[in-house]
Amino acid sequence: MSAVAALITTAVRIGPRRFWIAVTGIALSVLLVLTIAAAFRSASLGVTAYIDQPGADLWVAPAGTDNLVRSSAILPASYADSLRAVAGVAAADPIVRAFVSVSTRHDGARRRFTMYGVGYRAPDGLGGPPALAEGRPPVGRREVAIDRSAARQSGVGLGDTIWVSGRAARIVGLTSGTNLVVTQFLFANLSTTIAATGYGGQASFIIVRVAPERDPRVLAREIAARFPDLTVLDRQSFLANSRREAGAGYLTLLALVDALGMGVSAVVVALLVHGLIEDHRTEFAILLALGAATAPLVRAVAWHGARLIGVSAVLGVALAFGLGALLDRVHPVIPVSFGARDVALLLAVLGGTGIAAAVVPVLRLRKIDPLDAFRP
Repeated sequence: MSAVAALITTAVRIGPRRFWIAVTGIALSVLLVLTIAAAFRSASLGVTAYIDQPGADLWVAPAGTDNLVRSSAILPASYADSLRAVAGVAAADPIVRAFVSVSTRHDGARRRFTMYGVGYRAPDGLGGPPALAEGRPPVGRREVAIDRSAARQSGVGLGDTIWVSGRAARIVGLTSGTNLVVTQFLFANLSTTIAATGYGGQASFIIVRVAPERDPRVLAREIAARFPDLTVLDRQSFLANSRREAGAGYLTLLALVDALGMGVSAVVVALLVHGLIEDHRTEFAILLALGAATAPLVRAVAWHGARLIGVSAVLGVALAFGLGALLDRVHPVIPVSFGARDVALLLAVLGGTGIAAAVVPVLRLRKIDPLDAFRP
């Protein structure tokens, strides 16, 4: 290493204490943004897990209905028998979907809340819980399975009795992947839900499992042509529509908060990195006065800025995973789940602002008289 290179390395070095203080501040910014992004994403996690479960290949609804969440779908349950007679249909089961009032006591004096009730042909019919965290699917008319986060919030568990629309039911299962954030799923036998909602002989949707040798989209078109009063959607289309509607009332607000959080984090990163580099302003000016080239100095500073951001990002992502695991165990109300795309976008924004904040002070020194470095 040349003497000038050694001087540059010494000049840009940040003390361990200040380095880790800056790393902690940036890591907390990463944690903040990823947590907000997880809240943004969690709006569609529950509906995705439910619709995307095996066997739910086609969703049959009344004409004009295209999603699970925001609709008032009602059609005769007898359509299920007609659909089973269609070549290529391996199974067809009706479900009843309705918001139901749930209380932990018959008189409603304790915790009272509303859940997204789904009645299906329990225990093995299509449209049941996508996954069970504990217990088993409901079988009898007085049994239900509820989302585990709803159970945690209301202080109930397996074996406890709750009142669904005024009717007692015992909790036999706790489901996972069924949290819509603003509400949670409740699963019951089809007859139980019909009794609670009054939908006798009616269904909200009919779910079709397609035979392995048939293309679901082709079969969807055939069923739609045969039953013009029905809307028939393949799983991907129904899922996309339901995701669109899952958080339609608040996704815009969450997107704004997420963008503001990323903007604030970028400013925090820029200020931290800029302050660390400005502290070495005199050393940089001396190097320039001694004839050091600007390019190597800029590269060295950019490298240290990138290193600072990289270490902070690793720590921040680890903290986000840790927070998600902790909340999942202790208080699983808001799923802290984020993807590689969220991390990549965050690293691009924070990395760009951090490197720019590190390099700009050095570039500005080119406009200053080098003798200023020696003046008190």
